Amino acid sequence: MLVLGPDVRPGLPHAMAKSAQDALRQTINQVLQGLPMGDETALKNSALLLQQSRSGEGRQQLLNTGVANILPSILEPPKSGESEYVSGDHSRKTLIWGLQLARNLCAAGETACMSLVQTGLLKTVLALLEASQQAQSCHLQLQKPLLQLLVNMAASSSTCLQHIWDQCFPGRFVALAKTLSEGTAGPLSTLLLLAAKDSPPRASLLCSPSAAALLSPLLTYTATCPQPSAAAGTLGLIIHHVIWQQNLLQAAMTSLTLYSSQRTCQQVLRLQPCLEHVVIIQLLADELEDPVAASRSQARQCPEASLNFSIYWVHGMCVSLSSQQCPLPMFVQSLEAGLQVLRALTAQDEAEKIQDGLPQDQLITLLTLALAMLAALNPIQPPRRHAKTTQQPGSTQAEPSSESILLSKQQNAPNEDALVSGPTAETQMQEAEPSPAGGQPQQAAGLHSTQEHQAAPHLVADLASQHDSSFRAQSQADAHNQTLSEVVNHLLSQQNAESPEQLVRLAQQFPRQSPYKGYRCDLVALLANLCFRRLAVQNKVQQLGGTELILSQCQWDDENPLVREYGLWAVRNLCEGNDAIQESISSLRAHSTVDCPELQQIGMKIELDGKTGKPKMVAQGA
Repeated sequence: MLVLGPDVRPGLPHAMAKSAQDALRQTINQVLQGLPMGDETALKNSALLLQQSRSGEGRQQLLNTGVANILPSILEPPKSGESEYVSGDHSRKTLIWGLQLARNLCAAGETACMSLVQTGLLKTVLALLEASQQAQSCHLQLQKPLLQLLVNMAASSSTCLQHIWDQCFPGRFVALAKTLSEGTAGPLSTLLLLAAKDSPPRASLLCSPSAAALLSPLLTYTATCPQPSAAAGTLGLIIHHVIWQQNLLQAAMTSLTLYSSQRTCQQVLRLQPCLEHVVIIQLLADELEDPVAASRSQARQCPEASLNFSIYWVHGMCVSLSSQQCPLPMFVQSLEAGLQVLRALTAQDEAEKIQDGLPQDQLITLLTLALAMLAALNPIQPPRRHAKTTQQPGSTQAEPSSESILLSKQQNAPNEDALVSGPTAETQMQEAEPSPAGGQPQQAAGLHSTQEHQAAPHLVADLASQHDSSFRAQSQADAHNQTLSEVVNHLLSQQNAESPEQLVRLAQQFPRQSPYKGYRCDLVALLANLCFRRLAVQNKVQQLGGTELILSQCQWDDENPLVREYGLWAVRNLCEGNDAIQESISSLRAHSTVDCPELQQIGMKIELDGKTGKPKMVAQGA
């Protein structure tokens, strides 16, 4: 029988009343005498001790009584042939109580934690963890307090953290991930965050193929959990502070691709998304959209490799969707979450005086990509509440909006098909015309794609085939990441344009129809963020003819309810501090109108006033 003597720990503080010490020891001894928890007195006293251990003062009093010396004995794992000790109801209550008490005592700080470790508590807990995994009938109930205790020990002492990592990664962690529950997913994620956040070597291991069997169940559990889980918030911190900040996004995504469905090397390079990919990008977007004040300045210093891979990912998803007759949900979700990440990264707070941490070259690449994706879209359809779309048989192009008027610079020739004039807008509408067979849109007259741009949608697949033989000969993890880095850099180097005509050629690889509701809105919002107080970006927009393209988005769209507001915000940001763009917009003039079937039915039409240049409604034949 375990009994706590009066002088187990010498040097007790004189400020503590002797009667209080004796009463506390008596309570502990009553609990020990009732082990395993088989009587009501022991249960009542154990609850009182747990309640006291929840406060700082109570924890210190318990530590001063020497209770730390008896915890390893209480938590001693069963010997061979004694599995009933773990699976028995009374014994399980004793173990859970001991783990909860040790968990609370470890929260007293590093000194208290190390004093517990010196008694052999850490070794005992790790042995109990292994025993609990073997006892199938009760291991789920024990794993929650076990993991919580390990988290407190890891948070209190770097020495404990390293020892836990050495003993548990990856085998024991993977075993825990296979039986995740609401009580274990959060502590396990917290333990991984503590281990990898400030340790690049451990972070690299966490994103390696050997840890994919650990990350994949955590991400899948977060996605399939019916209710919001604490693990989701912690996983978001792991993705932000470990995977993203330490430039490990590419490594993590590659490892998960190889692990999911045992995919091949070529499938890694062809960017076929899985559920784990979507969860990573969505959690990253949530973290970047609302970072805490302490980490916002850190988030500004965007890691170059992670940003490059994010741009590459959005480009790959968009190109893949343009070639799919029926968009696959996984690709659509990946694209939408990827655009949310880019929107969050490019956003700037007017009140913050923090230097933009995004490299200018990457900003220009991202701007060109966003403009090309927007230029590829068909014109905004007229609002259904104002007009009915009239289409010829076999045609897929919508009639222009009844409120639209055509704008153009005075020196440009009129263009009846465009909402706004300028090379980009004109070629955009020409590009949107469907082919006679109803297939892919025809190429604009006078514009011929270069061989590089014609091959752009298949670039990733070609490079995958080219490097597949080298994959087999090299170490898988290093070869995947190195080759994928080459693909990313090569592909992004192709996403550049110096004129509106080149922008149109880039747009040929992207979808004409919005892959999801709000796609156009996301693109315009991204452009608005990019243009905010970035003079080089504003000038690049003007160079590519993007000013007129952005202006054409400032109208109602049923599929993108906020696109008009984001369009106006983009125009505001584009004009701020840029006199050249302001003059360019002010020089635009209405030069023709669009026939509206609804007005024709009532004998009216819209024409421009010869004196003021403003549109007015007149009777037909007037």
